[in-house]
Amino acid sequence: MRLRSFLFLSVFTFCGPQLYPLSFPQSGQTAFRPPAVPLIVQNPYVSIWSTADNLYDDFPKFWNGDSLGLAGLIRVDGKTYRYMGPASVVRGVTTNSVTQTSVTVFPTRTVYEFHQDGVQLVVTFVTPAMYLDNDDIPDMFSAILPVSYITFDVRSTDGKEHNVQLYYDNSGEPSVMNGSENIQWFRSQAEGVSMLSIGTVEQNYVGQTSDRINWGYWYLSFLEDN
Repeated sequence: MRLRSFLFLSVFTFCGPQLYPLSFPQSGQTAFRPPAVPLIVQNPYVSIWSTADNLYDDFPKFWNGDSLGLAGLIRVDGKTYRYMGPASVVRGVTTNSVTQTSVTVFPTRTVYEFHQDGVQLVVTFVTPAMYLDNDDIPDMFSAILPVSYITFDVRSTDGKEHNVQLYYDNSGEPSVMNGSENIQWFRSQAEGVSMLSIGTVEQNYVGQTSDRINWGYWYLSFLEDN
């Protein structure tokens, strides 16, 4: 069994300085571990990192340390686990985490691998930063598209069929300067793609008074058949 799905995020591209992938498995081996793992990074306003050993130990952070509410769940044969975001208690039940087995940092993507109940989950954060040889798209434009991707690849590791469901969400925190601001959200559709957008009500352009931006919109898009 293999399931592949993806989300489009309206964030900006990032091209890190690494020339080679940095891999650090969670098996007790001694390996390099960066103090923060890039998830969605391009400029000081769009800069989301994981500072935890495992993606599910804590919420991702803004570069200044503020928490940003990105979270994710996977349900395997009726049992629900966290792959991103810390544990929380809902109706008296605490959701356990899957087992993170590795994370690898490439120049334009970060790849997390998890295993649980005969299923492997690979979550990849991708921010394209490359030139395209296409007459219809200028090279510079293709390298600065404000788009990132989160892809999910699920496979059976025990030769059995499994019923798997994936869930992702984020709060309005990536689009606000602080938690006291009012936000609004919209949903639209186009050619088999659903799009959600969220942003502040005020939209005071270039009027923020902190490191975080509070104008513009955060977009999340996904194929409707996923």
